[in-house]
Amino acid sequence: MTRPLLDTLPPPATASRKPAQILEAAYTVFLEQGFGAASMDAIAREAGVSKATLYAHFTSKQELFTAMVGSACRVYELLAAMSPPPDDLRAALMEAGGTLLRFILHPDVNKVYRSVMAEAARFPELGRMMYDAGPGQGKAHLATFFAAATERGQLAVPDPELAAEQFGAMILGHMKMRLELGLEIPSEERIERGLRSGVDAFLRAYAAPAVPTP
Repeated sequence: MTRPLLDTLPPPATASRKPAQILEAAYTVFLEQGFGAASMDAIAREAGVSKATLYAHFTSKQELFTAMVGSACRVYELLAAMSPPPDDLRAALMEAGGTLLRFILHPDVNKVYRSVMAEAARFPELGRMMYDAGPGQGKAHLATFFAAATERGQLAVPDPELAAEQFGAMILGHMKMRLELGLEIPSEERIERGLRSGVDAFLRAYAAPAVPTP
């Protein structure tokens, strides 16, 4: 199984190729077998490493799954560079929103999400793990961005964390739901249309009051 999305991201800092090799194998095994059925033996075989080497880098299956999800969600780290906000607020939100949409709607990410959802009832910690590594991190970075924009008078956002959640919902609409139900794979045109409309609606909702002319 290939990892077209993950291969486009910068690799995590590491002094050894082994952790990345193990994560690639874990991606394959977890998505094929699910968290519950996957074994460290199977992951070691897929990675072509000994169990001793595997456990030297990851002490448990849960730690390995956490690392795999964190690796898949590294795109959220890009949002940290958004603060303080630039002068062109709309352009910044279009860029950040476009990055998030294309990440969330990518087939690789959808597979990871479905895998977590399928296992969440038996392993509730997996849902928290994925939220903290992905959406939770993205929400925190966006909230920081909106608070800074409000401080500079570019927006009027009383609750930055709520605004971060609303921004995601505005640009995403039903695209993720339709993808998960197998109804539609969003086209680039559909993604752009949702992005433009969502960003413009958000900016109208949280526009800073006009400064009166003397």
